Amino acid sequence: MRTNTFTTLMLLASLMLSGCGWQLRGSTDLSAAMQVMHLHSQASERFNQHLRLQLQYSGVLLTQRADDAPVQLWISAADIERRELSVGSDGQVSEYELNARLQARLQRQQSDSDVLYEIEARRIFANDINNVTGTQNTERAQREALQQELANQLMRRLQFTQLEAP
Repeated sequence: MRTNTFTTLMLLASLMLSGCGWQLRGSTDLSAAMQVMHLHSQASERFNQHLRLQLQYSGVLLTQRADDAPVQLWISAADIERRELSVGSDGQVSEYELNARLQARLQRQQSDSDVLYEIEARRIFANDINNVTGTQNTERAQREALQQELANQLMRRLQFTQLEAP
């Protein structure tokens, strides 16, 4: 009896969530014209992996050959620049800033109009001069988070790009 009640409650909760428009995080509704796409990317493997997963969660079929897709997404290598943000009274850098920039272009076959995207993200992290390894690990983690943020921003931009179906 208890199992049936639990199952009924879970079924009711899932029906309510699906009825209100709730969807899993990472799932993005893209226009019908972008459902088949070829990806040309010079970005890092981690960025590409995250972007491919998000595209697949959104129902996009990624083709192996560019000729098989009506839409192509070209992505340049992400440029991540580190700069000193603040210096302590002892002359040592106390904070760094990471600025990331990514350019992408959505190209439609047999169309002259491309959609260009320029995406930027920024992270700040502390420099602990007594823990160099910790600072390096923090920087590595922040760089990975930046690449994930760039992929998320690109997906949001793609979501609001309206292409007419072929």
